Amino acid sequence: MFKRFRNIRLQVLIPQVVITLAYPIIKAFSVQNNRLLYFTNGLTVIGLILVIIGVLYSMILHGDFDLSAFYLQRGARGIGRLFTRRGSDPAKQEAIVDYLSEAKEKRAEAFNYPLFLGILSLAVSAVLAWGFLS
Repeated sequence: MFKRFRNIRLQVLIPQVVITLAYPIIKAFSVQNNRLLYFTNGLTVIGLILVIIGVLYSMILHGDFDLSAFYLQRGARGIGRLFTRRGSDPAKQEAIVDYLSEAKEKRAEAFNYPLFLGILSLAVSAVLAWGFLS
């Protein structure tokens, strides 16, 4: 599990942190009273949204949708061939084993930034709510 942390790239992480913090900061500075409360609430909402997106992306990274993607692409090529008569040759179609191995290689070095930032946002908002707002 912790081997994936080596795959974090700062040029990807820093813009995502800035985008994640943009809404709570703007919301906090737009109100007159209870700025920390509004910042914490915004951070919690953004964190929950990121966790949901991160769980879906985790399913993609684990290959849960590879078979569906293979058959959808194959069906789309068949429909395209039906209407245009220029589609790929059925004899040249790749085998499912080749497709699955290529998909596994593509996502081998991926990192789940939305899940990481979602959990981090929820942890920060919990610390702020527990430590400063109670």
